[in-house]
Amino acid sequence: MFTQQIYRYRNEEKTMKQWADKHGITLNALRYRWNKGWRGDKLFAPIPDQCDVISYNHYVTYDTGNGEETKTIKEWAEEIGMPAQTLALRYYQGDRGNVLFRRKYHHAKHLKTPHEKKSYTIDD
Repeated sequence: MFTQQIYRYRNEEKTMKQWADKHGITLNALRYRWNKGWRGDKLFAPIPDQCDVISYNHYVTYDTGNGEETKTIKEWAEEIGMPAQTLALRYYQGDRGNVLFRRKYHHAKHLKTPHEKKSYTIDD
């Protein structure tokens, strides 16, 4: 599993949770970046201050199947029961449509058995 495997970066070995704690970013941000193929310094780059990047009052138009509706990120988040921060981060990372409103990550091809641990190298 992503959080139990050991990752090597600059001659240090840690779990992703430990790397996240060390660099002050969330485990979800690391998971997203890893799955997008980010490695090296880019993987651990600080997340910009949310006040500078994310506006929960940004309007998003979505085709609900009964026509298009336009609401703020905060309103959509409340309607679908998702944290506004999650929805806003996805939006500003470029997710749109059904991908923006997805409930879970589906990475079955990357899953390992609980006892199978593998070491990864993060350096570019």
